[in-house]
Amino acid sequence: MLPALVALFIIGALCPIDAWAQARKITGKVYTSGSSEALQGVNVLVKGNSRKGAITDAQGMFSLEALPTDILVVSFIGFKAQEIKVGDKTNFDIPLEEDATQLTELVVTGTRNVGRTIIESPVPVDVISIKDIMGSLPQMDLAQMLAVVAPSFNSVRSQGGDLNSHVDPVQLRNMAPNQILVLVNGKRRHTSALLITETAVGSPSTTVDLMTIPVSAIDRVEILRDGAAAQYGSDAVAGVVNIILKKGTNKLTASLTGGGYANTGGQAGALTKTGKPDGFNYQFDANYGFKIAEKGFLNISGQITQRRPTLRPFVNDWGFFDNTYLNNLRTDKNGNPVITNPELISAQVAGNTSLMTSLKTEDGLMSARGLTKADFAVYAGMPAITLGSMFYNAGYEINPTTTFYSFGGASYKYLEGFSCYFRRPAQTDRFNYLLYPNGYRPQMTSNTSDLSNTVGIKSKIGEFSVDFSNTFGSNTMRIGMVNTINASMGSNSPVNMNIGTHQFTQNSTNLDFSRYFKGIMNGLNIAFGAEMRVENYKIMKGQEESYTYGDAGILTVLQAGLLVGPDGKPLENEASAPIVDANGKPLSVYAGQQVTVKNLSANCQCFSGFGPKNERNEFRTTMAAYLDAELELTGIFW
Repeated sequence: MLPALVALFIIGALCPIDAWAQARKITGKVYTSGSSEALQGVNVLVKGNSRKGAITDAQGMFSLEALPTDILVVSFIGFKAQEIKVGDKTNFDIPLEEDATQLTELVVTGTRNVGRTIIESPVPVDVISIKDIMGSLPQMDLAQMLAVVAPSFNSVRSQGGDLNSHVDPVQLRNMAPNQILVLVNGKRRHTSALLITETAVGSPSTTVDLMTIPVSAIDRVEILRDGAAAQYGSDAVAGVVNIILKKGTNKLTASLTGGGYANTGGQAGALTKTGKPDGFNYQFDANYGFKIAEKGFLNISGQITQRRPTLRPFVNDWGFFDNTYLNNLRTDKNGNPVITNPELISAQVAGNTSLMTSLKTEDGLMSARGLTKADFAVYAGMPAITLGSMFYNAGYEINPTTTFYSFGGASYKYLEGFSCYFRRPAQTDRFNYLLYPNGYRPQMTSNTSDLSNTVGIKSKIGEFSVDFSNTFGSNTMRIGMVNTINASMGSNSPVNMNIGTHQFTQNSTNLDFSRYFKGIMNGLNIAFGAEMRVENYKIMKGQEESYTYGDAGILTVLQAGLLVGPDGKPLENEASAPIVDANGKPLSVYAGQQVTVKNLSANCQCFSGFGPKNERNEFRTTMAAYLDAELELTGIFW
């Protein structure tokens, strides 16, 4: 009996009180604190468990299941949120106090009236406070945060496919990335230099790389969907995303975020049983603002990001070593033998028959070299990224009606992604024993630098508000390949190559006028203005070895006769097949003739370099004007 009592005591001590508590039905009513008017649509959630909650009905009533230890979070737009401990009560009367600050925040998206608030905006605008959520979400960059909290916003993160993983395209309403207009403080943001060709985003297009903007620099994001094209043009068919930068001073904020993938405990096969943790991410953000003579501010933000890759290997069932490799049957363009299996030669010299037999098999040679099938795997997964970025936002009041402003930033990103199949020794047209005796796995890299700057002045001319600004932006992506070769150059090929550079530059000059007529009905706002935008796109060639055809497989005949090797036999092509005529005889050749003996693969492996024929330096100039009117018929709604 005593052991049973001891066991019960231990179980009781180890189990939390919640385990013994019983969930019970909780009911209540939510109403305004002043007029006691029932509030419909109030969110009542159990803190820490968003799946347990309710919404009040037309009478302000709610009901849900909760434990005595739970805390109810009651929130509704325009009112102060409350946290209430459940305890022993089963029925609650919850008065909410109005909080006008939630309704009077000015918005600049979807309207050209400088005094519009959220509830006065003529179209719905989502206002997402990034400064409030960046510490509570596991996502670290802006695009991924918005994908979690903003309806119909998506950020496509690819795990491979040439350059697809080098920039995350953003979408609204599942439309192409170039149909979203991205603004920073109301000014057009330039796009990435990368041309997106994957079908996952609808059609070939370009996108703004939101990763280049430090999250710590952002106060909030305003998202407009309905009627965006009517106000902002065809670039905004899907909508407008307006990033508002911080203006605060004398306050230092900083955060360090980390995370990764455990790769254990799942049901996804061998990876979750034997896989090791990977994909560790680290990000440091900081923000601080300075006052400028009590009339201005300078807010500076910085971000450092280190992302390790996630490796998801896939082993094809293709042969890694063919018969010519295993049995040393390959020759060079002159007919001289190429030793690819020196282990077999050593076994033959030693007279070890059993070892000789083993080394002539794929498994035997792999065992002798300490290789497994995983060493020949194709990799998919998230790329490795190193990123550093800085942003500033500044303003200075010259006089009561005139303000100078400027903002911008710089960033550098190095990315190493996975997009290429493993080049096996059996692929004789793209293999070189001296450089990669067991084959190789090419990888694409990119070095991206991003610059932006806006300078402007806001003032008054008579009764009109005037905004004159110039915005410059540039994105330069230098594309490279590592762990690769140009097989047609043989062992003289470089293994790391610069395959070209893409650059996009944009300069926009804007002049905007706005005036509010208070006496016309319930208010009329007239706005008009013009923009001139100059864009330049460049493609610059890579190094010569990345796009040329070498002569490693081409033989220059020195003496007329037959195309034979030192042993008198016909020369063999890259597949070790003899080069003969229709009658099976060696080809006749003349002195000085150039013969392609080995048809080796040209250009950089996996992704051919950009050559002189690809180079471009194209300009486009766009000029436009607009006229905008907002008339509020009445301030009374039923």
